[in-house]
Amino acid sequence: YARIALESASKPQMLDELYNRLLRDCADARAAIAERRIEDKARAISHGLDIVTQLAAALDHEREPKLCAQLAKLYQVISGRLIEGGMRMEPSPIEIAERHITTRRSAFQKAAADVKAASTPIGNAHRIIAYIT
Repeated sequence: YARIALESASKPQMLDELYNRLLRDCADARAAIAERRIEDKARAISHGLDIVTQLAAALDHEREPKLCAQLAKLYQVISGRLIEGGMRMEPSPIEIAERHITTRRSAFQKAAADVKAASTPIGNAHRIIAYIT
């Protein structure tokens, strides 16, 4: 059911799901750090970095160069905080990443509410689904 829902999701819904999963990865990484579960921490951070990489790769710099440049920088900051938290086994850099993600997710949710989302599904949803599940 989850796969079908994701494949038919609008772009804003897909982005929201990616941000939600990224936040879950951050929470999982923080919990693993607190419990000194190194493999689980590495898995959560790696998955989170995969999502951030996909988000950055999906930016359309030709269509919205200024916005995409800002988002690219933000995604670099988020990646850096995830890596830092993982390497230092400290939750605080991951918490910083979570705040950035939450702020960005809220901004996109507001924008999606302000502008009626397109009803056509994302064409390459199958590539993104692996990062959400």
